[in-house]
Amino acid sequence: AAAKAQKVNNAFVNTAFGGFSWSGKATIAATLVPPRRGPAPAYRDLSPTEPNVQETSGRSGAVQTFQDLLKSPNDERLFEFYATSQPALIDTSGKVRQIGTPAIYDEFSPSPDGKYFLISRIERPFSYLFPFSRFPKKVEIWDSAGKAVFTLASIPLQDNIPVQGVPLGPRSYDWIPTEAASLIWVEALDGGNPRNKAAHRDKMMRLSAPFSGSPAELLKIENRYQGRAFGEKDGLMIFYDFDRDSRHRRMFATDYRSPSSAKMISDLNVSDRYNDIGNPVTKQLPDGGSVIRQNGDHIFLS
Repeated sequence: AAAKAQKVNNAFVNTAFGGFSWSGKATIAATLVPPRRGPAPAYRDLSPTEPNVQETSGRSGAVQTFQDLLKSPNDERLFEFYATSQPALIDTSGKVRQIGTPAIYDEFSPSPDGKYFLISRIERPFSYLFPFSRFPKKVEIWDSAGKAVFTLASIPLQDNIPVQGVPLGPRSYDWIPTEAASLIWVEALDGGNPRNKAAHRDKMMRLSAPFSGSPAELLKIENRYQGRAFGEKDGLMIFYDFDRDSRHRRMFATDYRSPSSAKMISDLNVSDRYNDIGNPVTKQLPDGGSVIRQNGDHIFLS
């Protein structure tokens, strides 16, 4: 092949929470190391010199045990320094156009048409009891200039999620890969608590550009939502739910444009690997998105 890789600029990609992805046909969306972030905070001796006193808020709740957590104000400064990034667009000539301001972005995802961005920004206060995935965050849709056009969620510190439960509010948010700019996400209908009785535990929501209307409910899910994938045509969507008590995972197929006719194609205990029919085979789109490979009315499983 005649093609040759070459360095396009001196920007450094911050891969703490991702890296880069295609935005359109000739632009890369990336989170960069801020160009003027300065020297790193000093790494201080972690040997304790005084008691570590922590106070509860008075609320009761189950607390899991996690490893490798922040333990001190110095840890907080180091985390903030190394995790902070600057969203930017880089064209094929290497020109960098910054979008928004530096912050701790754990998601910077362009819409398939490259005109909008799904961003998730971690905010203070940080926690010494939970990993960064539980920290407060703001989830927004930005336009190409970096202006917020829709706020999907303002998520507080997730310090009271039930055991085997899920947080309240939007979660599992992502772009529909076969549409220009349509966002899809899931919300709990049972308070996020698997012990609560509920006819449906989750619902799937959708909102399309210009993100000025009200979100539409696509479907309700009987058990806990466990993932989805879209086909390359005909509105195909495969989604999964999971029942904690029976430990059964079900696979459904539907046309997400009119999902009332969802058809169950698998119902299997998660420990029964011998009868597992597998997962849909996917293919990559030119913009980097992933869809289920289709052959007429058929899909492949592996």
